[in-house]
Amino acid sequence: VNAYKMFETLNDRGLKTSQSDLVKNYLFGQSGPRLSEAQQKWTLMRGALESLDGDDINTVTFLRHALIILKGYLRESEVYERVQEAARGSQASIIFMNSLNSLAINYVATFNPEHEKWNGYPDSIRRAIKTLNLLNNKPMRPLNLAVAAKFSDKEAADAYQTFISWEVRFLIAGATRNTAFTESPIAIAAKKVFDGEITDAKSLSRELVDVIPNDEQFQMA
Repeated sequence: VNAYKMFETLNDRGLKTSQSDLVKNYLFGQSGPRLSEAQQKWTLMRGALESLDGDDINTVTFLRHALIILKGYLRESEVYERVQEAARGSQASIIFMNSLNSLAINYVATFNPEHEKWNGYPDSIRRAIKTLNLLNNKPMRPLNLAVAAKFSDKEAADAYQTFISWEVRFLIAGATRNTAFTESPIAIAAKKVFDGEITDAKSLSRELVDVIPNDEQFQMA
């Protein structure tokens, strides 16, 4: 954890370093005799993420969003510590990296309406993804990922359509809200989706009814 903080400090002072390298090296170290397998899995994950703009920020941001749906809400500064908790030993590190590989494919798909993942889904989901990327509500990203990974085709399309309404409401009526007020409950809902506790768009709406600005709040704003 101290090493991770050091990387952050160096970045703040202008020296180019990669925070994701520290996570990668930890996972490689834990993989032991399965190092070559771990290296291959990391390369596959990075390859999936390369289609997104930027470099290290996407890897670290993805790791945070993936860990949110796997382990619960956390800040970016807690990524390295949570990786240590999730991947101790050879077997655990390989299982964790398998999860990252699968989630990376879904994560990229949430940014790309033309991704092959959406073949067979209702056409509305591609239009919804275009709109959601335009609105770009970052606290919603873990929930987008969880829905992509776990919901059925129809329920995912319904949920993404609902997310458009939510993001517009946040944009208009949530401008004065503390980000933490919405980010934490959305993260909790994302984990419940990934864990199978929430399996459809209506249940998800009920889970977040107190977080989404209601009609009166939206109209007043």
